[in-house]
Amino acid sequence: MIKLSIETAQVAWAVSVDDLKTHLRVTILDDNAYITGLGKAAQAKIEDYTNRRLNAITYDMYMNDFPSIGIVLPYSPVSAVSSVKYYDGDNTLQTWSTDEYEYDIIGEPGVISPKDGYSFPETYNKLNAVVVQFVTGYTSIPDEFVEAIKLLVYDMYDNRMDQPREKFTSWQSLIYSRKIFS
Repeated sequence: MIKLSIETAQVAWAVSVDDLKTHLRVTILDDNAYITGLGKAAQAKIEDYTNRRLNAITYDMYMNDFPSIGIVLPYSPVSAVSSVKYYDGDNTLQTWSTDEYEYDIIGEPGVISPKDGYSFPETYNKLNAVVVQFVTGYTSIPDEFVEAIKLLVYDMYDNRMDQPREKFTSWQSLIYSRKIFS
């Protein structure tokens, strides 16, 4: 089982309130806070749906032990693996040398594995014995995500009550091919 904590939160959102207001054709200031909230909620829904993070976020991923094959990173795209730390047999925190492991952040989901001739280090028997720090997010957010956020915000703004929805919505059809199945 893995546990995640945010080390460095995102500082911006994928779509600005001004862009959302333009899409909604809203010119008054009264709804700015409401539209901002809808934009954040829409982005979170899309990120959860696709197992992606659109803006840069640094995560610490905690595990009780190294897995038997490879460490699968839960979100894409991964732009960097900052560190892999673990508590050794003496319960001393160590940083696993990058000479001994490799990672694939081009494939999705990203994976960390020992290099040929190496294996995962032995860990002390304790909770959260392994901590992997990695960075997710796009440098330039693909247009289909921006448009999906706008469509979802429009739907939430226009339909403020919970209503039955189609099984597959227009925003989902825009990003379905980018979904990472886990």
